Amino acid sequence: MKLLLIIIGLFVALFFMVMLVERFTTPMSAEKTAKVTRWLPLLIVVSIVLAIMREGGFF
Repeated sequence: MKLLLIIIGLFVALFFMVMLVERFTTPMSAEKTAKVTRWLPLLIVVSIVLAIMREGGFF
């Protein structure tokens, strides 16, 4: 249950971060959009793995 809350919290934080970036930057070019789209899944997976490790008591 705690892990689910952590994952939901990460997605909410990611959503707000994307909203802030879109609000305060100029419209993204196709190259920037492709770069963000390429790295976003990796960031999500790393965040989930770190949350699981934290729940397991690794740090």
